[in-house]
Amino acid sequence: MINDRNDDRNRDKDRNDNTRNDRRHKLKELDHSDYQIAENQPDIDGWRIVDTSGKKVGKVKDLLFDESALKVRYIVTNLKKGDWLDDDRDILIPIGQAKLDRDNERVVVPNIGRDVVTTLPHYNKVDDLTYDDETRIRNSFSGTGTADYDQDNFYDHEHYDEDRFYMGEDRDKHSHKVDVVEEHLEVGKRTVDKGGARVSSRIVEKPVEERINLREEHVNVNRERVDRPADSADLENFKNQTIEEHETSEVPVVNKEARVVEEISLDKEVENREEVIRDNVRKTEVDVEHLEGEDRYRNSDLAGNDRNRDYDKNDLNRDRDLSREARNRDGDIAGRESISDRENERDRYRDNEDRNRNV
Repeated sequence: MINDRNDDRNRDKDRNDNTRNDRRHKLKELDHSDYQIAENQPDIDGWRIVDTSGKKVGKVKDLLFDESALKVRYIVTNLKKGDWLDDDRDILIPIGQAKLDRDNERVVVPNIGRDVVTTLPHYNKVDDLTYDDETRIRNSFSGTGTADYDQDNFYDHEHYDEDRFYMGEDRDKHSHKVDVVEEHLEVGKRTVDKGGARVSSRIVEKPVEERINLREEHVNVNRERVDRPADSADLENFKNQTIEEHETSEVPVVNKEARVVEEISLDKEVENREEVIRDNVRKTEVDVEHLEGEDRYRNSDLAGNDRNRDYDKNDLNRDRDLSREARNRDGDIAGRESISDRENERDRYRDNEDRNRNV
């Protein structure tokens, strides 16, 4: 939040700026302007900037604010060469991306990291800041590259909401809430291995035997001694000649024929079954108790007086006046008894009202 130090001087300056600057939202550096932080907000100039783990990012160097809306838009900080960048560089952090930590006098930026700051453009001075630069800054913190610059609505984005910066801490401190949590049973399915069957083949040998009859021939040379006269047939054979006879023998011939004697295959039979899953789920139950204060009894009395006009507010005042008069009149026993009777009757009426409320 920005206050003007000199309204008249700034109005003159605005008229001059309008002639040479056509930006719909005119950004200015706070240190080089006639403006200052509002009295009800801390001056964060020089405060440390850290991430959620407490790691230092830099220091608040300056603030860029929208002169037409008098709202802070950016925090200017310098990043040193090291964990965040490979070189020294000034960058801009949208005000809605930061959070004020008044107790420790620091600024916390939850969504900052090396992957973010490396995509941020180098900031030199406000006059060099372009629409493209601001679009890159917003997209870097949003994690998207689809946003376009809209001169009329660009700063309506939550990244430029001052309340997120100045009031976010107070909301966290004073917000009391109870989260109602309820578990839901989600039953899914997964496939598990329950075993099966494996068929493997291998070659084995076993001895076998088969009986067979084999025939075998043998040539015998027979000589028989004779003594008889030679006839013509014998004379014919009376010459050089040769006779022969061959022996034969049967030998076993072994032949093996492969035959398929059995077929083994694997298949699966699918069976569906229904199973009931039982479990316990938890949920938060909230008991709301209305706390009664002194005004509750007083309002109940007034409500009862509206229902019964015999004991309205004026009657109670008169009772208190009569009670005081009775105490001031020494010896006026009749007056005291009258007041006592009236007070007893009033007590009975209140007892009846209490019973009616309980019912």
